[in-house]
Amino acid sequence: MFAATLGIVPKRGGSFSGEAFSTKILEFMAAGLPIVASRTKVDEYYFTDDMIKLFGAGEQRGHGARCIVRLARDGARMRSQVEHCRRFIAENTWDRKKARYVEIVNNLAS
Repeated sequence: MFAATLGIVPKRGGSFSGEAFSTKILEFMAAGLPIVASRTKVDEYYFTDDMIKLFGAGEQRGHGARCIVRLARDGARMRSQVEHCRRFIAENTWDRKKARYVEIVNNLAS
């Protein structure tokens, strides 16, 4: 993964894929890769266009490939994405989020 140029997360359209969070995106972020992914509800909720290049799941044939090629040719955009992702990861570490997670679990259990 560390030798890759881009991280690609294609998903088919549909209710399950629209709600399923891909940990692969976080792995690509940790590896310092710019990312191209299918546009899903969950990914739009967590990630901005500054972090990930999204393309429509199930859109016209070849759209995802064109997004990949455009991003691969835009070194400045790739570096910018990686920097935004580094900030996202730094803000969402276990140390920073543990208390909130425990609070949610405790509220569910009571």
